[in-house]
Amino acid sequence: KQCDRLNGVHVCNLELLYPATALQSSLPEELYPAEALHLTAEKLLSHQRDFELIDEVTLSEQNPSDFVRLRPYFLVAYASVIERNTALWLKRYAAVGGTLLITGIIPQILSGNDSENTEFRSFFEKHFCTDFCDKICGVALSGKNVEQILIRQICKDNEIRTFLFNRGNQTFRGNFAGTDIEI
Repeated sequence: KQCDRLNGVHVCNLELLYPATALQSSLPEELYPAEALHLTAEKLLSHQRDFELIDEVTLSEQNPSDFVRLRPYFLVAYASVIERNTALWLKRYAAVGGTLLITGIIPQILSGNDSENTEFRSFFEKHFCTDFCDKICGVALSGKNVEQILIRQICKDNEIRTFLFNRGNQTFRGNFAGTDIEI
């Protein structure tokens, strides 16, 4: 019965790019993109910013106008290189109102010409930030050791259910959306 309560459609406002191109093409002396991506995911989770991952191929199959309604925030983290089609999709996403956030490094475009690469670099620099968690709307959760609390929201039967998980080894006492809680 408990598992049934967790069934439903995952609700979150953030998509994180799984940078397959960067992961497959990194040089040994470069920052390890898999480790950097893991640290980014940990930072998001410890700030109660739930997300979905999407790879470049699946991303290219999405309509940016539809996607921005599903995920109004899109984060590209530590992607040293991305495909040209991915860069074009990200520009369309931002053009239709999506909040694009680039962190870690500015991606280079695979198979682009110099003029186009300069244009993309300028576009990505406008969306570059280090404080990405602060720019993404999150839940109202406070308390000591709040970074140990993970959030998951599920929509089932037209009702959004919020689940909070304490991954720490101490009881969490705090406030969630105006209600005192203990986990």
